[in-house]
Amino acid sequence: TFDFGEVDSVAGIAFLASKMDGIFGMAWDSISQGGIPTFFTAQTTTNDRSFSFFLSHLGEESYIIAPGFDSSLFLGDLYYHKVIETKYWSLKMNDMLIGGHSVGGAIGEGNVKGVIDSGTSLIIGSFDLINPILHLIGNVEQDCSNIDELPTIDFIFDGVTYTLSPRDYVLEITLLGSTECMAGIMGAELPPNFPYLIIGDVFMRKYY
Repeated sequence: TFDFGEVDSVAGIAFLASKMDGIFGMAWDSISQGGIPTFFTAQTTTNDRSFSFFLSHLGEESYIIAPGFDSSLFLGDLYYHKVIETKYWSLKMNDMLIGGHSVGGAIGEGNVKGVIDSGTSLIIGSFDLINPILHLIGNVEQDCSNIDELPTIDFIFDGVTYTLSPRDYVLEITLLGSTECMAGIMGAELPPNFPYLIIGDVFMRKYY
């Protein structure tokens, strides 16, 4: 058994726009509200603590499998990376390349942890981390006319490279019959010396 919290009233545009059914915390106990054991440390019916996400591109259903994974949802081999702290799902991030060029700074020096996070739609970091990335990407035209001219993005974890094409990281948003494009990468006001790049659904849609 495990404890959970029920929310019956929320405020904020994120909740209105996202059409959430609920939030299922999958991080570690150390950042659990009130220190409550999280699902994969509290439940005891299986020794397999793995879980996997399928995030849809085209309006299909998205879902989580726990424990285990669905081999019909990916091609090739699975790669395993060590989680380097029992807090977030943090990986050792060697570098990030935009069009083959290192973004430099803390990321290029390997001083930033890559956090794989299904609860974050975009790729988010402090402005100090994100602004050089956006500068190297260049302008994403709102009318989507230059998507295929934009550079690729390489994330390097433990020496393994994962590439996003422009069509992976550029979001096409349709509202009231009008479609606009934007990079799925955003800076945010985060605590000083926040050593993380939060790598959300923009990445996870491509890599199971």
